[in-house]
Amino acid sequence: MQSEKSVGFDSFTAFIQEYKADAKEKGAAEYYHVNVVVDAFNRGKEVGKEEGLDDYLKEVLMRKIELFQSKANQIYILSRKVVGDIKEQNFTACSLHINVNPSRPNVVISVPETALLQDKFIDSIYNNIAIYKKIYFELFEEMLDIGLMPMENIDFESLKEEGYDYHESFS
Repeated sequence: MQSEKSVGFDSFTAFIQEYKADAKEKGAAEYYHVNVVVDAFNRGKEVGKEEGLDDYLKEVLMRKIELFQSKANQIYILSRKVVGDIKEQNFTACSLHINVNPSRPNVVISVPETALLQDKFIDSIYNNIAIYKKIYFELFEEMLDIGLMPMENIDFESLKEEGYDYHESFS
């Protein structure tokens, strides 16, 4: 991205080139070259501001998009790690639901109700979830909410209405 000063200077230089011959002819008699310089400076400054602002806004937008994509990718990776942890303990993850709301992302993983009744499963999985949530916080200084829900009580339509637009089902 060119700075406002650089863009303005380039515009100023182009303006001066347009009037160079005219300024040489009239310069001494009418002090026209001073007017050309002032006009060129003002024109260059305005063009520089407009182009600089456009470039700045594009750069800010691109950074926001990249940050959103990075967060969304990390949410998915950490969610899949929880699913992998559940399978490692010989339990079943039934479905994964992700809400990538920029202000407060959420993940719901459904499991059979019988798994949620076993203390060993709950202790192990929620310890891992706490670790993954901490990783997300350290990366983005934002909270990621990951929770387990019994498959028997899950309402897919309600989740969709709440913004859980991404869904995976597992066998």
